[in-house]
Amino acid sequence: MIGAAAATLAAAIIPGLIWLWLFRLSDWRHPEPWRLVIRTFLTGAAMAVPTALLVALAPAGEMRSVVLTPVAEEAAKLLAVWIAVWRNPAFDEPVDGLVYAAAAAFGFATVEAIGYSLLAAFAPLELAVDAGSSALAAGMAMAVLRGLITGPAHALWSCVWGYPLGVMRTGGGPAWRWRLVAGFAIAVAGHAMFNALSMEQNPAALGGMVALVIGGLILVRLQFRRMTG
Repeated sequence: MIGAAAATLAAAIIPGLIWLWLFRLSDWRHPEPWRLVIRTFLTGAAMAVPTALLVALAPAGEMRSVVLTPVAEEAAKLLAVWIAVWRNPAFDEPVDGLVYAAAAAFGFATVEAIGYSLLAAFAPLELAVDAGSSALAAGMAMAVLRGLITGPAHALWSCVWGYPLGVMRTGGGPAWRWRLVAGFAIAVAGHAMFNALSMEQNPAALGGMVALVIGGLILVRLQFRRMTG
């Protein structure tokens, strides 16, 4: 039991750290200090539990999953960036908005991954997971799913508002405030679409989720190259 819990916990944490390293690596010209990246990651992680508790107050169903959750989670990640690094002098380039938005997202997603993976391992009926699987197999499977799909998705949505946030921080005019609002709205819409697909629980929906993540990763990668090239 202890071994399964430890393995599940590690499997839930490691993907977020790998993704965090890759996103920071994308800002190769002037990489952000690790202490600030980790601070933002941990602040995003700290926001996950109160956000989940807040969302849980609403009745379960599509309204909570597709409307309330995307708004609350994107707002929590945006607040995490503001708390962690908004006034720090190292936040001095538009591309930094992508890095810090992603860092907050991976911290948030890692805590989610821990919760879902431990539930899958030790309380499978809570997630409608096959109770016949071993605790280790169920926990690891959930950790892989969250690490490869849900974690990157969180970062992708956050990067949509992270870019205008970075421009605002580094001297963008008043128009960028509205672009931040628009970016936040687009992030919420993408997040809502992803959540709606996750509720379907069929191969076609899973394929749609994977396609959203892959397409988003390509676009974010291109944006990093444009801003650092």
